[in-house]
Amino acid sequence: MEIQWTDPPLKRITLISGRKWDYHLPLYHTPEIRLTWHSDILPQGAFHAAKEDSLSVAVEIPADMPPCFGEIYYKAEDGDQEVKGSIIVRIQSSASLPTHTKILSAKNVTREQPVKKNLTSKRGRSILREKKNTLSKEVPGKISEEKAAGSNAKEALAQSSYCIEVLKNNLPVSGLRCRVEKNRTITIGKYSGAYGIPDLDLLGHFDSPNLEKGCSRRHAEVFWANQKIYIRILGQHGMKHLTETGEPGKNLKDEYCWPPGEVLIIPGKLRIVLKKEETST
Repeated sequence: MEIQWTDPPLKRITLISGRKWDYHLPLYHTPEIRLTWHSDILPQGAFHAAKEDSLSVAVEIPADMPPCFGEIYYKAEDGDQEVKGSIIVRIQSSASLPTHTKILSAKNVTREQPVKKNLTSKRGRSILREKKNTLSKEVPGKISEEKAAGSNAKEALAQSSYCIEVLKNNLPVSGLRCRVEKNRTITIGKYSGAYGIPDLDLLGHFDSPNLEKGCSRRHAEVFWANQKIYIRILGQHGMKHLTETGEPGKNLKDEYCWPPGEVLIIPGKLRIVLKKEETST
């Protein structure tokens, strides 16, 4: 019998040093199926297969493990059938996590901003290069007074924690949640060799490759400015806000003052919402 998936497998995850991560590989279970795990950054002793379920594993991340990127590899075997794959992993130190807000799971931690490669061309006039140079001069948190007082400007936000959540079919996408912290920029887009891994990596979460083309590698940036949260639209196909009637609104351009609770539509049928986080008591 051919090995079959019951759901799409996980493609990337952020794990915290000193914590444990439980994962079930979504394959159709048969009595003969066997699963093996290994990693290029985690020791072999970090993997503990569940006795009652051969498709589940508990991964213990060493407490002294420094922040790094790597992969977890798996191989499922059922008779002469075999399935291989891997999960991109980012290890984050537990010391860097804030303590004043609730962390629901390791998937919800804030990711570091990826480092962009400096793509330059020595021949001819490059519109893309000129656009990137212009964007590099736009410092998050330092927008003009004219834009800060624009038509959609809102009142200053209350002193609290806010996060971005990605929605698909009106449901939160597991692992795609990021806290908006002051003095840093949250990137939204798709993984690429040129830009690295964005804070909210939408690659592989669209229903088809054609829908995924609507999202740019560097589609948007979110940042604090003037005691408000702004989103800067960078993608070629822009973004729209969801109206009260549930229909797409007008196209958003440049910086947009993003109030908590408002849903924005990314081309490709994904949505993002800015939410106020509950603080622990």
